[in-house]
Amino acid sequence: MCCKSILVAAVVCASARLACGQSFNIDFDSIPFIPGYDAPSATFAGASGQAGYWNPLVGLPRFGAALRDIGDQPTGVVITAFGNAGIGGDNDPVTTGDRERLIDDYVDLSIIRPVELVLTGLAPGRYRVFVYAICPAAPPEFIAAIGAVRSVDDTLFCGGVVPAAGFVQGVTHVVHRLDIFARGEMRVLLDKDPQAEAACVNGMQIVRIGPACAGDIDQSGAATASDIFEYLNLWFVGDARADINDAPGADVSDVFEFLNSWFTGCG
Repeated sequence: MCCKSILVAAVVCASARLACGQSFNIDFDSIPFIPGYDAPSATFAGASGQAGYWNPLVGLPRFGAALRDIGDQPTGVVITAFGNAGIGGDNDPVTTGDRERLIDDYVDLSIIRPVELVLTGLAPGRYRVFVYAICPAAPPEFIAAIGAVRSVDDTLFCGGVVPAAGFVQGVTHVVHRLDIFARGEMRVLLDKDPQAEAACVNGMQIVRIGPACAGDIDQSGAATASDIFEYLNLWFVGDARADINDAPGADVSDVFEFLNSWFTGCG
């Protein structure tokens, strides 16, 4: 990596106060001679604004792949895919350069799906997960359905016509918001809309924005009374977000841990 690329990644980490070792860029890559081959450069920040090294994954990592952070340093984080899907590439007329390298090749969810991506070894923290899911040079009816265990957000839908420039949330990508606790595990669910013929997933950006805060269960930015009601609703139905201490299942100890975090506050 050139000195300029290393400097860009370092400045991004410092300015956002991120742990570089826990923020990642991932490109679902193709093979030579297929449009979109090769990963974006380290100066490419994508929709998240996070420049740095892009991990090139050819197809789905069914046997696990170690990830390098945005500073191009090795980490203990491993991504593994459960399920199978093909790879593809199409030359979209409006993409060039790094945007072309990200968008024009993809994991093809049109036939074999769904797919679950499991990341292990993550540091506890509050994360934003950007998933790029648009089919290049394709009809706008090709729509992906993207979920994430523990996310504040329900399943999010993504797809349409590639915009002439930049990125549009809900068209080129979706963003899930979630906290990771002691277990250090993240699960992202990839599928297509049941009414769609096909769907594509182009890549991901995993951005650690700060420490996790169980007391702010709705991720509004502060622990308020609404968080208590939200947490109790999740706890009574056994939602994964109520399992704060990462022991199997949500039990009474999770309630005490939530209340301790709520009274302490966030920030």
